[in-house]
Amino acid sequence: MSKKPAEPMKMVLVEWLDAYTHDSGWKSLKSLRKQGPVLVRSLGFLVKEADDHVTVAASHVPLDDHCDGDCVIPRGMIKSIVELKA
Repeated sequence: MSKKPAEPMKMVLVEWLDAYTHDSGWKSLKSLRKQGPVLVRSLGFLVKEADDHVTVAASHVPLDDHCDGDCVIPRGMIKSIVELKA
């Protein structure tokens, strides 16, 4: 008897700001003051939407409901979430 695959999950594009350092070692204050967070775009299956974070996964195996390439993104860092359509 074959197992029924899990229902398809939403695909999303999440734009969020991440912490950043240019490199290690000594840097001038002038160069440090120019640094800021970097924009990251994560594309994947929407695993969870919580009040304080969102979880996406790059791969999903519907047969046994397993995921890989997961990323937990705090809500305060998220700029936008767009649901992708086929």
